[in-house]
This record gives sequence, C-alpha cells and structure tokens, in this order.
Amino acid sequence: MKDIAWVIDPKNDKFEKILFRMRTFASGLLESKNIDLTFIAAPSLSVKILSMPQRKNLYLIFKEAVTNVAKYSKAKYCSVTLKNEGNNLVMEIFDNGVGFDINRSLLGNGLTGMKKSGEELNAELIISSKIDHGTLVHLFLAPL
Repeated sequence: MKDIAWVIDPKNDKFEKILFRMRTFASGLLESKNIDLTFIAAPSLSVKILSMPQRKNLYLIFKEAVTNVAKYSKAKYCSVTLKNEGNNLVMEIFDNGVGFDINRSLLGNGLTGMKKSGEELNAELIISSKIDHGTLVHLFLAPL
C-alpha cells in the first residue's frame, strides 16, 4: 500500500526521488541476504521528471528484479545501473547468482508482471540468464 501511495504522489515526479527509493529498497533487502550491492545512477538523471505511470512501472520492474535476486539467485553480488543514452533511460540489474532457464521460467507471476510493466512503458525489456552465470535485466525506455 505504501508503494501505491508513493507512486501517485506528484511530489515524487523528480527522478531523484525514485532513485533514493530504489537505492533504499535494494540496499535493505540485499544486505539482509549478504549480497553486495553496487548502485550507480548517472547524476544527469536526478533532474528528469517522470510521469506517474512511468514511475509506477519502472519501480515495479526494479522491485521485482531485486526481489528475485534476493529470493532465488544465491548471488554474492548485484549491480544496479541507471544511465542516459541520449534522451533514453537504460536500467540494468545484474547478479552473479545461479541463473535460471529463461524458457522454463517465463510463466511465473513476477516475470510476467515485469513484462507487462515494460509493455505499459513502451519499453524494451530483456531478461537474460545463464545457469551458473547469473541474470541480467535490461530495460531501455525511450524517450525520457
């Protein structure tokens, strides 16, 4: 419920607000699982403005990806990178965990929800994973 209230609050339109929320969520969750986190966000993103649907869907994808790292990956390390490529936003979440067979796991609620959120953003969402080599969630949102 807190996430819904946060997403619809117009004072959270600035990207710096979502970056703070993302960093806080990831560090708290991953630290509790002894997973080292690197969180890098391009300084130029902090002044960008997000619409409520952009904020909601970006955060849902992020939250599901990080939750999956904590619950299933058995990773020792996770990196979150958010950057600009021109006017576009690129978000990458990588873990060095056990990976999974993407062809057998796409039916799960979490991955299906991430795909739906990506479609609502009109974004390109690529989830790649390799057994024993980890997982990469790559989101390309144009234009921001």
